[in-house]
Amino acid sequence: VCAQCMIFAYKPEVIINTGVAGSLSNALNIGDIALGCCSIQTDMDTSPVGDPLGLISGLNLIELPCDTATVEKLEKAAKSLGIQYQIGKISTGDQFVNSNERKKFIQDNFGCIACEMESGSIAHVCLMNDVKFAVIRSISDKADNSSHMDYGEFAPMAAQNSIHMLKMTPTVGASGAIYGILMGYAMLYPDSVLTLIFPPISMKAKWFVLIFAAIELLTG
Repeated sequence: VCAQCMIFAYKPEVIINTGVAGSLSNALNIGDIALGCCSIQTDMDTSPVGDPLGLISGLNLIELPCDTATVEKLEKAAKSLGIQYQIGKISTGDQFVNSNERKKFIQDNFGCIACEMESGSIAHVCLMNDVKFAVIRSISDKADNSSHMDYGEFAPMAAQNSIHMLKMTPTVGASGAIYGILMGYAMLYPDSVLTLIFPPISMKAKWFVLIFAAIELLTG
């Protein structure tokens, strides 16, 4: 709903969804970054009527694609900061993945590298409105039987793992690596326009990062 309202009001060229995710890839550990090439709603299942798993009726797609040019820019920002990352499919659904069985199901049927609960709906809205979309996820847990414990411990662990890469960014915690990528993005593409989902405010990347950094610094 927020994404649709933002598109109506501000007509952004691209929406970048950020947050945390569970890892479905052996290459992604806690604190690393998953960059989506697409988002898949892995809890969507109309297979009893003959559809493949994950098919979104109306769009007739399983993989909701991210904008290639935006992903390339985000990858360049990650490389410039030395952040460990992987590009791949992002699983999205109305569930917190907390079992080896569900993790294996998603891996075997969709080949996703990370799982979360939001990007699929935002990607869906963007596709319907012909708005470019991308997703960045910082790994908070391993999406297995221990994920509920890892998730709670992630913030301090992420700060320690990423602090040497994020010296230019006055932030720590669960989204530290994501903020670092956004800083790199702003350095590389300072005049590109970013729009927050909430509050729905549009501004150039260079000003967004400066204001965000000031808020983080003042609030500790």
